[in-house]
Amino acid sequence: MVFNKEMRQEKSNQDNRKLAAIVFTDIAGFTELTSKNEDDALELVEYQRNVLKPIVEKYQGVWLKEMGDGLLLIFGTAISAVSCCIEIQKISKRVEGLNLRISIHVGEILETENDVYGDDVNIASRIEKYSPIGGIAISESVQPSLQRTPEYETIFIGNPKLKGVSRDIKVFAITSHNLPKPASKYIEDNLIQSEVLSQVSIDEAQNSIAILPFLNISGKDEDEFFADGMTDAIITNLSKINGLRVISRTSAMHYKNTEKKVPEIAHELNVNYLVEGSIIIYMDEVQISVNLLDAKMDKQIWSNTYKRDLQNVLSILKDVSMAIIDGIESNLTPQDKLRLEQTDANKTIKPEAYKLYLMGRQSRQRKDLESMNRAQVYLQKSIELDPQTCPNLR
Repeated sequence: MVFNKEMRQEKSNQDNRKLAAIVFTDIAGFTELTSKNEDDALELVEYQRNVLKPIVEKYQGVWLKEMGDGLLLIFGTAISAVSCCIEIQKISKRVEGLNLRISIHVGEILETENDVYGDDVNIASRIEKYSPIGGIAISESVQPSLQRTPEYETIFIGNPKLKGVSRDIKVFAITSHNLPKPASKYIEDNLIQSEVLSQVSIDEAQNSIAILPFLNISGKDEDEFFADGMTDAIITNLSKINGLRVISRTSAMHYKNTEKKVPEIAHELNVNYLVEGSIIIYMDEVQISVNLLDAKMDKQIWSNTYKRDLQNVLSILKDVSMAIIDGIESNLTPQDKLRLEQTDANKTIKPEAYKLYLMGRQSRQRKDLESMNRAQVYLQKSIELDPQTCPNLR
């Protein structure tokens, strides 16, 4: 009887085994975000679920499991998994804080009612950390499917030693479809070492900063969204820097139109530096004034004014971000530089499209269904007006 039971169990396991494309995703910096603002972190996870689940279903994928901020997805083919993940990364660029690392591996899985098991599931999980933020890492099992299709381009990362995996696994990154390339320093021999060095905990972060809401001094209420949008964009840029703790937009916005003094704000937010700014828009020109302050000493470090055509506003964002980093003497790693270089600073943008984009971002912050629908309309219109630049904005 025992023998028959074991035979039935073995047959059942064989029946539940199949070949699948296994996908893991993870939100980079989520632990730090949770420590800064737990409500923001929970909202981001919920938003991830609401936005990404329909995309997974579109490509006949299975939304199998949520693990905190991480996801486990299953697809029938490698191409459907890759196509879905490319669309996920494209959408995620438009969501503040949704900075995803994604990995894909094809292998055998053992399915149960609510989970999957097997060595290949472990492999898919282990290679996820080698994905660039905003990118997709794949194993050698996915590579042949992409090589048959010219539209896909990949770069070899290396053969990392994966925990709990005895065989050698080659890891690649997809570099087509506007996906980021891994920094060359972190490829091949330096791969494993770099991952250890790049993990900077909150306690190790030497610098912390808050970007206070920029003032709209143009005298027009309709430009308020632009001031908030510039604040938001600079926060997003600086949040890409390892070792720099950046106060979230939600927390910073509490100080909009505040009368509190700089040291008081710094004490409440526990930061070393504050940035204040103002904007004026006239016709198709924008002027942005920025002050960097030593928050504890209530002392100005530097001040500058940037004036450009609205179509060149993206270059201002990068210039301001780099000036802030120089001002606080934050050391940039090669990965930090790569993330900043991946911004669209050298691109021009149609002013009306950028205004619609900022209006969409502002509406999206409210999180209610009506605002989210309105945000989608604004963002779609911005893409229609400027299909070259707007789809790639974060």
